[in-house]
Amino acid sequence: MCMTFSMHRNLLCTLYLDTYGDALFKQNLQKLSREPPLRENLATDILQLAGWQPSIPLLDPMCGSGTFLLEAVQMLLNIAPRTGPSFAFEKLNKFDDVLWNKLKRESVVRQRAKLPQLIYGSDLYGNALVDAHTNLSMVGFANVVVLKKQGNILKISTPASTSILITNLPYDKHVGEQKELAELYPKLGDVLKKKFIVWNAYFFTSNTLLPKLIRLATSRRIRLFNAALECRLLEYKMVTEGMRRINKVEITQRSNPTSTASHNL
Repeated sequence: MCMTFSMHRNLLCTLYLDTYGDALFKQNLQKLSREPPLRENLATDILQLAGWQPSIPLLDPMCGSGTFLLEAVQMLLNIAPRTGPSFAFEKLNKFDDVLWNKLKRESVVRQRAKLPQLIYGSDLYGNALVDAHTNLSMVGFANVVVLKKQGNILKISTPASTSILITNLPYDKHVGEQKELAELYPKLGDVLKKKFIVWNAYFFTSNTLLPKLIRLATSRRIRLFNAALECRLLEYKMVTEGMRRINKVEITQRSNPTSTASHNL
């Protein structure tokens, strides 16, 4: 809430009052996690930036504790993001408790049934899948998401002919891990070209140098912050070889319109 009022000698003062309370990421689903946490509200933002809709299949091949999966299910089932006990504005003198409880009941009524959906998760590490399954089960989502068997992203099969892939790339905490990732990233690019044709892939990472090793042109690079950590969301729109040739022809024609005109003559 923002209020602006005049003070002594015609000075204007703006007062900001926090009526929300604790940040959303502190009040959402409690999770088991072995990797550096991706904030839930940021995961929701990333899903929206990717243009994901409930009717579109979703795959997270490095799902870790399942943050993207949990947030996608909440969006799909129309579950309000706030699960904490209360907001700060509920302590205001003019707070309408009757109206607020009515709104909350209406929100629950709008929720959809917890039926199996086209949301898929997998991970190289078995303990991460155990965490993801535990987190999904704690909130009744275990039967909504398809957790594939433990597997390597380089060998995973695509669950749909076209879809969206979103994942939080491995976090390089140590020099040895940086070397492993430097070997992994070029292979990721190869897998996208071979297995994920006509998919849209989104990689979230705090490392601005290693993604260059994927050796694919990004459609977008979006600057985001996970708490104080600066990150990037990299978008790769995979197209068929035929579409690549068409795009190259269009680019050539735009850059050299005279050749196109002479060809038409």
